Amino acid sequence: MSEIDYLSELVVADGHNDLPWQMRVHYQYDFDASGFDSGNGKLHTDGPRLSEGKVGFQFWSAFVPSHLSQADSVIHTLEQIEFIHRLVERSPNFALVESAQDALQVMERGQLAGMIGVEGGHSLGGSLGVLRVFRRLGVRYLTLTHNDSTEWAESATGEPVAEGLTELGVQFIHELNKLGIIVDLSHVSEKASVAALEHTTRPPILSHSNCRSLVDHPRNARDSLIKKVADASGVIMLTFVPAFLRQDVADYEEELAKVKSELGFGTDFSETSGFPSQTAAETLRGWMRRNPEPRPSINDVVAHLEHARELVGIDHLGIGSDFDGIEQTPLGLEDVSKYPVLAETLKQKGWSDKDLHSLFYRNTLRVISEND
Repeated sequence: MSEIDYLSELVVADGHNDLPWQMRVHYQYDFDASGFDSGNGKLHTDGPRLSEGKVGFQFWSAFVPSHLSQADSVIHTLEQIEFIHRLVERSPNFALVESAQDALQVMERGQLAGMIGVEGGHSLGGSLGVLRVFRRLGVRYLTLTHNDSTEWAESATGEPVAEGLTELGVQFIHELNKLGIIVDLSHVSEKASVAALEHTTRPPILSHSNCRSLVDHPRNARDSLIKKVADASGVIMLTFVPAFLRQDVADYEEELAKVKSELGFGTDFSETSGFPSQTAAETLRGWMRRNPEPRPSINDVVAHLEHARELVGIDHLGIGSDFDGIEQTPLGLEDVSKYPVLAETLKQKGWSDKDLHSLFYRNTLRVISEND
């Protein structure tokens, strides 16, 4: 592993951004319609605000829903990856990079380095060959599951899988290590995560998770798992997902999901909009008016960061925002332009410049380097 230098100025490496999915669902991958270049307040991410937020490195998420067929999962993921390539190719300030050192050089020039993360093992269609093709296309991490279990790995929110990780799952872990694709344990059950950690020989990540000891949500990681990830030289990338930040938000969203289910609403990741019926729509709006959603703030993000730092130290922390993968954002962190606000808030809490460099980019590049 080569040493990752400190940059002269603070820049941000974000481990998880779902802009490609928003571009698919709302703009059919049409850049002109999206207003990405000039700015679009309906998105959390656009060109001007990436610059304002000092984002120097981005893992672009290639996400498709985990309820799709195997064939559709592969096809739609390839479409997401192709869009990411076009996103980067059309901007002289963006680059897809192959290594941590390449990323550092791009960042030193004041440009935005990018890599691709595939969010969910269902996107592989059960094929090691597809995984190898993804690597050739620039994929550098794989989230082993999304919300549903695959036939080889158990999701934190899916159906049980024997032993958490099957023999095929172990084969995937070995192939990921061989290819230099980082093992991502966000969305993965604790049982499957522990099994994966027993087999990976390269540092893993939790690309967008928070601390379960602060908020009891199945997508958050228990202290014991965070420690195991750190012991494997990995990084937990703390996220801005509201339900992962505060217990009252998690409880609210659980109740809202029950109400939606009773009214006949389907998955949140549908590519079509619309309601089961006008009556259902009015009923849901009425329930939401009577029960306004609580909203976390930047201080809740800081609380998770400080807990994780106390638990495993500064060298195992990163940021995985999930911008454009969430409907609501914490107050004070409304979009990608707000990272300097988070840095200043942490500085007021006593975090040093060295701490901030480690959190915001150095640890992430170090894990990439150890997987290169």
